[in-house]
Amino acid sequence: MRYGAMLRTAIAHTTRIVRHTGLEPCAVAKIIGTALTVRRPRTRYLVGRDAIAAAIIARFVPDRLVGRLLMQMLVSDRRRNAASST
Repeated sequence: MRYGAMLRTAIAHTTRIVRHTGLEPCAVAKIIGTALTVRRPRTRYLVGRDAIAAAIIARFVPDRLVGRLLMQMLVSDRRRNAASST
């Protein structure tokens, strides 16, 4: 797989973040319940402080910069993982 290593790194990084800052299932279920029962549901619902902060940042930061920052994060994680496994 061409992007297999990068995908595995992204999944591992996301898993670490979720374990550290994960949301309570009840909070997510409450938002889902709201989305399913309102007369005119919104396209997106934000759950948690991280999502709200990310939405605010996304308004002011260009997509290319966000992509570049994410790529740097993934590459540095991959290098760190490679160094620790040797």
